Amino acid sequence: MKAAPLAFALLATAASSVGAQAVLETVSGEARLDQLPAGPYTSLGGRYTEDYGTVRIDVGGATSEHFGVGRTGQFSGDVRFALLSTLGRIEVGPSARAARGVGERWTRLAGMELRFVRELGAVTIEGTWQEGLARIGDQRAGWGRRGAGATLQLGPVKLRAGWASTTVRDSVVRSGVYFDPRDPRSDTLYQARVNDIADALVGASWTVSKFTLGASAGTRRGTGITSQGWWQGSATFHLTPDLHLSADFGRSPSDVLLGMRGGQFTRFGLRVDVPRRPVFRKHPVIVKAPPIEVSREISGRVRVRFALPTSVRLATITGDITTWQPVALTRLPDGRWEVWLDAAPGLYRVNLRLDDGPWLAPPGVPSVDDDFGGRVGLMNL
Repeated sequence: MKAAPLAFALLATAASSVGAQAVLETVSGEARLDQLPAGPYTSLGGRYTEDYGTVRIDVGGATSEHFGVGRTGQFSGDVRFALLSTLGRIEVGPSARAARGVGERWTRLAGMELRFVRELGAVTIEGTWQEGLARIGDQRAGWGRRGAGATLQLGPVKLRAGWASTTVRDSVVRSGVYFDPRDPRSDTLYQARVNDIADALVGASWTVSKFTLGASAGTRRGTGITSQGWWQGSATFHLTPDLHLSADFGRSPSDVLLGMRGGQFTRFGLRVDVPRRPVFRKHPVIVKAPPIEVSREISGRVRVRFALPTSVRLATITGDITTWQPVALTRLPDGRWEVWLDAAPGLYRVNLRLDDGPWLAPPGVPSVDDDFGGRVGLMNL
């Protein structure tokens, strides 16, 4: 396949009360949607998030032009309320989606989502529950989705597996029935239909220096659908922590709720992450605990605890100790944040990110130039 030229993008950001982040991604390549001819295509998408304490608003969208075939579009919006407990992180809130395939009408859906995430050392487990309504053409349908997944971090290698069960409840016209509208005892013209669809996915990624390689594969089975499988391979070059070049190829699955076609693709892309203003200066910092606490139970594993701003919802660490792979911290009941890392005693270059802010040196540690115009912290672990 011959890929179309890589497109570039300009980005603009907006200010917010607590902090905002914009992400813009553009890809070009060749694709063949199911039941449609192959050809070059280009896509432009963006995402904007804004936090108000423990509430996050997330909106995004993308449009793709399949030359000689047609145009597709997708939009999404979510509101998340974060709840922290000793068991893990709980997020709940409404979500909405809309999409239009090539030559098709818009499909819309809305619902509520409940998400649970817990980190157990190198393992992260996640569960989701969703329930809502969809409008497909002129028909309304109820839908529900249950999912579970796990991620295992082994140094530079990340392994993941997930499962999701989707139920679509709608109605169809009966065949071979006698219907008399004057007689309430006669059969109705419609009968209920329930489709149960199950997806399973496995994947792996490997980060070394400034490169990330990834691969994934999945399968789908269910009632009222044709079974299908999909797979994908990808390579990403991290020019800076916020600028990334990517190339990927494979086959994508269809969207059972929005009706988007699956297909084969080969594409190249550019992603720009524009971080928030520095948040270390914007929130009151916990002062009842030391800024950083380091402890070891065995020589090859270290526990690091940070005293961070009280309104932080998400904390992430990266550095040569993680092969520059972002690793999420866990919030403790006393308000501090904790992470377990596999590392021998020594001096490491480390940066922290609060929420979706910029990568900064941790408070209370010396820092040096990071060769990209910023600073990176030096921690003796």
